[in-house]
Amino acid sequence: EKSFSSCTDSQKLHLLNGMQYYDDNESKSFFKMLKGLTIRGYKHSEHYHTITGFEFAPARYNGCVDIEQA
Repeated sequence: EKSFSSCTDSQKLHLLNGMQYYDDNESKSFFKMLKGLTIRGYKHSEHYHTITGFEFAPARYNGCVDIEQA
C-alpha cells in the first residue's frame, strides 16, 4: 500500500471516482461530505468569484468624492 499523496494524478482520480460506488454507508457518507466540501471550497475561492463577476458588497460606498458647497 502507498499513501494517497504518493499516488499519481490518474490513480487519485480513479480512487475518488470509485468511492461513490462503495456499498457501506460510512464510505458513501464520507465521499458525499468530501465532494460537498470540495465544491463549497471552490465556490468560495477568489478564482471562482473572479470568473463569475461576484461582488461581495454591491452598491459601493465611495468615500473619496468631492462635495460641492451650497
